Amino acid sequence: LVLYILYHCFFVILDYPEWNDKSIVLSAFFWGYVIPQIFAGWIAGQYGAKWFLIGAMTICSIFCISVPMLAGLLGSKGVMASRAIQGLSQGFLFPCIHHAIS
Repeated sequence: LVLYILYHCFFVILDYPEWNDKSIVLSAFFWGYVIPQIFAGWIAGQYGAKWFLIGAMTICSIFCISVPMLAGLLGSKGVMASRAIQGLSQGFLFPCIHHAIS
């Protein structure tokens, strides 16, 4: 099963159908990004920004790489979930950077 998924997600050029919810796919990052802003600044002030930056960028990188696989398996809903999680992790970026600089 794992080889089947890997083959169809990485070695076969996927033909994505016309998605009717493109605007939601495009806005999923924003809705994930807005949520953790204030909380991220507070938590970076309490515990330090270094490990939150590392964790946020790691999570964002993993879900960025998995977008084609999720699109092939789950369609637009998978891309929406991946982009929302990327937004949640990127929401930690600027508050942590501002705390690290100050």
